[in-house]
Amino acid sequence: MDELSLIKYHGELGNLVEFKNLTKKYLETENNVIDQLDEFGDSILHGCVNQGRLDIVEYLLTKLKAKVNIVNNSSQSTPLHKAATIKDFVTQINMIKLLMTNGADPLIKNQHGLIPEQISVHTKCKEMLQGDKSTSIYVSIDKSKVGRIVGKGGANLREIRESTNTMIQIPDIKSKDNRIKITGRLCDVENAKEKILYSIMDRSEQEEYDESQMEESPDEAAQPNFQYLTSIPKDKHKLIIGAGGKTINHLRQEYNVKITIPPSTSLETNITIQGTNEAITEVMKYINEKILAPKPPKKDNNNNNNSNNKKVQNDTNNQKPKDTNK
Repeated sequence: MDELSLIKYHGELGNLVEFKNLTKKYLETENNVIDQLDEFGDSILHGCVNQGRLDIVEYLLTKLKAKVNIVNNSSQSTPLHKAATIKDFVTQINMIKLLMTNGADPLIKNQHGLIPEQISVHTKCKEMLQGDKSTSIYVSIDKSKVGRIVGKGGANLREIRESTNTMIQIPDIKSKDNRIKITGRLCDVENAKEKILYSIMDRSEQEEYDESQMEESPDEAAQPNFQYLTSIPKDKHKLIIGAGGKTINHLRQEYNVKITIPPSTSLETNITIQGTNEAITEVMKYINEKILAPKPPKKDNNNNNNSNNKKVQNDTNNQKPKDTNK
């Protein structure tokens, strides 16, 4: 197996430690091998994106400076086209976000004249792939915490705007409206939203969040962790927590995930689940089936008793009288 095939092989398998060892010499040199196409016409980046290897892809883009918009020979597709075909929703949306954050162009067409947005089947992923199309979202907040978002002299708000390239409108303090409006590209808007929500967390919540974001070393992490954000009705949060934390602790231990639920005083409805793709899928299945699914209506015992009584009465009335003359 030649060097290119060997690197691609370990990348597609997700062997980050071996992948780093094989590519170490390309960190400070021209990365010719990294961007070469194999016998099937794909680059290493194409293959790793196709297999959903987020940690490998991040290393390729940030450390090895792989070309994010490289096209393959077979279909003139970019890695972003490959990302749009990933079946697992959590992996697809995280891969798209990673590629676009590192400069992937969502408007490049493949040989069939299709851009990545036209290939993805997931609505939220399609929205994220809309490129420079501007979108707006609203984030409901506790207005008493607006000061945390703005920061001293407006420093924090300015940093969020500049780092995410978004427009952020804070509601007037006298207004009854408690929504912050964020406008920009969808992936930038999502980043700004995360920063805003982080700003209004208490210090203990920020520390817990920071700890959850700490990258595990490849030797410690058997599988890469992903983060999934999902909106759950506020009145269902206590059901996910359970009496004395019983339900949430069961989910954490059973599936080895980290679940973050906003405090009850917050207006935020999003909960964060961090773990492997398989674990996140199982947790969401549990929440949807055991917590969010409507419960069947209770049987009305009184009506049943009345029906039974009527049946007995009818049976009694229909009985033929005994012939006493026999």
